[in-house]
Amino acid sequence: MNKLKLEVKSLENQVNAGRESIKSTETKLGYLVTWADLFDSSDMETKKMIVANLVNRVVVSKDYRISIEFNADVELLKLAS
Repeated sequence: MNKLKLEVKSLENQVNAGRESIKSTETKLGYLVTWADLFDSSDMETKKMIVANLVNRVVVSKDYRISIEFNADVELLKLAS
């Protein structure tokens, strides 16, 4: 009986952690959608500022390979598209 109570409590904790993760992801996704809407209607200077906030760094290798490190989660960007 005690083992079942511990298992139920563990599962409740997992559900609560999942809910928090979903809430955080929805918030981040909302920010990305807002950035996208703002980007579409902005002038070039504002677009540069938006990109500067979304991109952490860009590395161009010797063989012209480009690596871009984003401030946002790549999975969230996929969800927004």
